[in-house]
Amino acid sequence: MTSRQRFLEHYGPALRWLPTEDAAAAYRDASRYDRRDRYGLSPEAVTDILRDQVRDNDFEALRTWMADATGGVGDVLIVFGAEDICRTTAAFLVAEWENLLSRNDAIVLSVDSDWVMFCSHKDEFEVGRRVPARAG
Repeated sequence: MTSRQRFLEHYGPALRWLPTEDAAAAYRDASRYDRRDRYGLSPEAVTDILRDQVRDNDFEALRTWMADATGGVGDVLIVFGAEDICRTTAAFLVAEWENLLSRNDAIVLSVDSDWVMFCSHKDEFEVGRRVPARAG
């Protein structure tokens, strides 16, 4: 168990940590959407990018934005790093985002649709639509 998994273990079965092999595959997939020149989503791999951030500690406003941007339904993978990837519901993510994501860098992948979210340790967020990977 990693230090992040220990820190979040009080959520119990709401966070389902991926086994090593599955985590490696999810990390590779998430890395496609990570921008290399600054924090954020890669415009080469993500379209329709929307941005927002926490302003004046208004966590509820960001929660509303996040629910609207993601639809708040289905399952998601939260990718903190190569070994720290968990599956949860989008509704749980929206409800608990400030405890799960605040002050962390993470990529969140929808399991059930094409949206992807970047979360910055500065409480800045981007969400967009994944461009399908090219064959070859």
